[in-house]
Amino acid sequence: MGIDDPLLPAAVHLSGPHAGDIIRPAIEQYGGMLGEHRLARLHYRPGQSLVARFRATIITADGHSHRETVLAATTQTGAPAGTVVVTTGNPTGDLTVGVWRWPFDPALPALEHIVDRTVEHLGASGVVVPSSPLTVETVVYRPMDRAVLRLTTPDTTWYVKVVRPRAAAAVVARHRLLHDHGLPVPTVVAANVEQGWMIVNELADPTLRTLIKSDADTWPTPATLHDLIRRIASIGNDAAGAELQRAFRRRLVDGPHHANLLATALPAERDRLTRLADAFDAVAARDTGSDGFVHGDLHENQITVAGGRITGLLDIDEAGIGDPLDDVAVPVAHLRYRALTANNAPRLHSLADGLVAAVGDDHDPGALGVAIASVLVGLATTPYRSQSDGWEPKVRAVLDIAERSIA
Repeated sequence: MGIDDPLLPAAVHLSGPHAGDIIRPAIEQYGGMLGEHRLARLHYRPGQSLVARFRATIITADGHSHRETVLAATTQTGAPAGTVVVTTGNPTGDLTVGVWRWPFDPALPALEHIVDRTVEHLGASGVVVPSSPLTVETVVYRPMDRAVLRLTTPDTTWYVKVVRPRAAAAVVARHRLLHDHGLPVPTVVAANVEQGWMIVNELADPTLRTLIKSDADTWPTPATLHDLIRRIASIGNDAAGAELQRAFRRRLVDGPHHANLLATALPAERDRLTRLADAFDAVAARDTGSDGFVHGDLHENQITVAGGRITGLLDIDEAGIGDPLDDVAVPVAHLRYRALTANNAPRLHSLADGLVAAVGDDHDPGALGVAIASVLVGLATTPYRSQSDGWEPKVRAVLDIAERSIA
């Protein structure tokens, strides 16, 4: 089912069964032919943009074929700059889409150089990287936003973060700010903010997500998680923190956007999603005046643990001034979400319940429940975005938990 968004008329075609007809001309302009292809992931912001990621077979002029990742995007203002533009006729007007191949992301100019010529590119910036043996792996890729690459040598593992050049200085500043306040964040080894990349050291201990999957005995306690949240909040709204960009948009503000996405993809749930979105709006409208420093995306894969102690804090690229509710709602919602498919669901719920109890009077219980529900609605989009088989019942199961969080 394609996404029917009146503000993005090309979205229904990019996310539908005939997307190949749109990306084929761009592949031909690159000098290849499009073979078998499938939609692998959708990155959708209702009314703003849609990026479709495809796994495709590309056939070259000499008849050889290889697999590639091909991306196509549409925005309110047309094709993103730097892409191969494809324009097609439509009864309501021309549709414009921008196409590119991994790793030639037009918003991340350093990405192609680091993926294809790591040693030369970093060496030109003064970073000494052993030329052999060196492994470069992609850990995270958010089209036109950021990528994380793992560099592995026999002696060292580093991570390279590639972001939009205009965002790079703030990302580096966040790492240094949290490090200076005693938070166990990765150390910045090198950075080039003009090109939009930075290298950080590896935090070697397992993440809490890894420990959850193995059902290890060394999970942190709710009190330990609460202490981390308070340590982050202790940075406060000081001069250094205030100079940074705000954190992730408030989860209560994000919730209606995610509900809109799901209502488009799953119209049968529209009434339920409307009720949830109304609850998010009602709480978000309260001006508590309690903004403070937050991680903003503090879930179980963002902390490393050893012997029950929290030894590392990851993914702080967008930490900053935000809603303190988020740093409780996000981990609780993620634990509830993971419990849906985990063999150790009772332990997960117990940890989530314990964290809610630990924060006590720090937050209004009703507002916290609504914030947790908002994060869950965001997580409910995951099965759809990843185009997993049977995504509809998976979405409904998460929405059930969201409703119970408010009740």
